[in-house]
Amino acid sequence: MSIFNLPTESLAQDSGISTIRRDQYASISIINPAGGGVAAFEFANPANNWFTPRLSYFTFRFRISKGVAHAPLEATDARIGDDGNIQFRSLPAANCVATLSHMPNGVQVENCTAVPEVSALVARTQMTHGFKRSTPSVYRDEGINDLGNSNLTPPGGALQPWDGETLEHECCFVPPTGLWASEAAIPGGRHRIALTLSQSLRARVLQMGQAREALIDGSYITVLLSSITLNVCHMALIIRSRSLVRWCYRSTRFPS
Repeated sequence: MSIFNLPTESLAQDSGISTIRRDQYASISIINPAGGGVAAFEFANPANNWFTPRLSYFTFRFRISKGVAHAPLEATDARIGDDGNIQFRSLPAANCVATLSHMPNGVQVENCTAVPEVSALVARTQMTHGFKRSTPSVYRDEGINDLGNSNLTPPGGALQPWDGETLEHECCFVPPTGLWASEAAIPGGRHRIALTLSQSLRARVLQMGQAREALIDGSYITVLLSSITLNVCHMALIIRSRSLVRWCYRSTRFPS
């Protein structure tokens, strides 16, 4: 086989696993749009499938609007100044989670009581040395129109994606615990994951100029939590017979 015609994806017979399966689960409890309360998720592993925490995550959908008409934010809302400068904070979804607990088969194995702080610590420790040296600010580009993070032209980059049309924005949250960072897969069972949510979503999700920050009760900028979805990755093992594996090993090491 030519090196220019090599396969670009691993097949099931090569990797020993089936195609990755992803399942989405909504909260079994009612989510308060203003924050607070508990969002609980329950799921069971499908037959012959293993739960893979490292490839699983949560998605938070925030509804962000301005004024009494709840209009979408525009590119000018992100301009530098006290009356603008509206941007996402770093790790906005993690900032809205106070505590996290994980219970497989009714036994609590994880309990994180400082989710925002631990998430920030994990994010900092995973940064490469080159990224740290080449970026003036750890989380956001500095200066007007610097490196595509524009203050004038929509969508304005990842930190300020205001285009005058979009009301709902989706943010990812990965639990900052040892099990969710592990490369191991968990076999059959039932799982319950509970997120204790924080209030004051506007202050936790966005940062803005002093003039708008002074407007209390969300009278100008309103941030609501529309939904939380748990995205679970499952993998199914392919078990080969021992005789086949032994034959492949011998035929490879001792070719006839």
